[in-house]
Amino acid sequence: MSTQWTKAQWRAITSRNKNLLVAAGAGAGKTAVLVERIIQRLTHPTDPLDVDQLLVVTFTNAAAAEMRERIGAAIAEALAKDPEDARLSRQLALLGRANIATLHSFCLDLLRQHFYRLELDPAFRVADVTEIELLRADVLEQLFEEKYQAGDEAFVQLVDAYGGSHDDSKLQEIILQLDDYAASHPDPVGWLTMLPQELSDADNWSAWLGELASMAQEQLLQARAALQTAFTIAAGPEGPAHYLELLESELQQVDLALDSASAATWDMLRERVQNITFDRLPSKRGGNKKVREQAKEARDAAKDIIKNLTGRLLAQSQADLLAGLELITPSMSLLCQLTLEFQERYSHAKQLKGLVDFNDLEHMALRILSDGDEPSPVAQELRQRYAEVLVDEYQDINGVQEAILQRLTGGKEAGNTLFMVGDVKQSIYRFRLADPTLFLKKYNDYGAHPEHGERIDLAHNFRSRASVLDAVNFLFRQLMTPQVGELVYDEAAELKAGAAYAPDQHALTPQAEVRLLDRATAGAAADEEEDA
Repeated sequence: MSTQWTKAQWRAITSRNKNLLVAAGAGAGKTAVLVERIIQRLTHPTDPLDVDQLLVVTFTNAAAAEMRERIGAAIAEALAKDPEDARLSRQLALLGRANIATLHSFCLDLLRQHFYRLELDPAFRVADVTEIELLRADVLEQLFEEKYQAGDEAFVQLVDAYGGSHDDSKLQEIILQLDDYAASHPDPVGWLTMLPQELSDADNWSAWLGELASMAQEQLLQARAALQTAFTIAAGPEGPAHYLELLESELQQVDLALDSASAATWDMLRERVQNITFDRLPSKRGGNKKVREQAKEARDAAKDIIKNLTGRLLAQSQADLLAGLELITPSMSLLCQLTLEFQERYSHAKQLKGLVDFNDLEHMALRILSDGDEPSPVAQELRQRYAEVLVDEYQDINGVQEAILQRLTGGKEAGNTLFMVGDVKQSIYRFRLADPTLFLKKYNDYGAHPEHGERIDLAHNFRSRASVLDAVNFLFRQLMTPQVGELVYDEAAELKAGAAYAPDQHALTPQAEVRLLDRATAGAAADEEEDA
């Protein structure tokens, strides 16, 4: 992209002595900004840094390699303009030892240097995914076998309740999932220990009901949108106008339920949703048949949502829900205890084999960097070494990785800061237990409290025409809500045209076209092609 930086880009490149969060939308040139910031740090006329005084954390090894290559190319380009610059020559020489890597690679190096602090075999190796999955399965199988042989009645009841129809595989799967989720927290043991206590605390139940009510509200909004679509079709040209009176009544019922979703009790919400009725559509013929069918399909979608809502999420009263919660608390306590036992045995099995897994890399690194709740001497030393820690794709980190970054940086007072760049709208790794709320918390905090850090929005897109961006913004305004996308797609989040394109010679007004793909139809078509 052009080196004519926007004001926001230049702020992201040149701001100093504070933690920075750069919210960079798609096509906003975040990598170019990140590289330029590094080059500016290396070539500052009065306060230059060496490249090995920066820790650059990327999400993948390929991204790390690309970042190193781009930084090297930028240094070489600057050196070509001034071949006598000894400092630039030194940066090119230091680039090979610069810490530009994934967080896992950084943690692995830390473990190799400080293995003795963890009583870790210095010849340890990182196990591959298949080896780890087999080891986890063996350890869990042995744990279950011992519980069976001991005749643990509570365990047998847990298996009967959650094991599945034929064996205990479902319960084993739940324990492995719970272990994975715990591993995304800085203190997995503490989190699992506290979980049953939080579940049994009646003070948390109202918050839990509030979450369920929010889920119900989101489904009601979907039902309302479907009914509104049906109403718009019926009111349009060739639409079945004789549907309008009934559709308006159904919309009013849904609106009444929506009012209770945010202001009333659980039981009132449940009653109002259960009282939503869908009478038979008038049989009188009217309007175009195809348009009439479209209106019916939209209304049927709303009916299905309400039916699912009353049959599942709102199937029980508040008293029944809380009684059920109280009933399952002992089972959840046992489940957490089994997971803790599994973790202990699994850790011992890895130790015997001299293995670590990817979760170990992060948790062991955090132990090296921590002295209780404070940074350890190792962390203090690294804070002295790294003047700045730069994190790419910050929206995809988890709680453990965030804790590591906090140990490595102390802010302006400690003389080293954190530079984070990412886009929460592009967070796609929640299935890997990434936690985009960490990004959102800083996004909101820095926006409201600039003394905590600076937030910079890079909203200009340099890849697409304005017509494409207008279409994207229109769609995202409908899709990205606090309930679904955990953020408001407002003016600050919108993509703005940043590149000037020559007028399209084939169209006076370039249009964006949106095509919706029906997965079921597409799958059937693909099967037909394979058969052919």
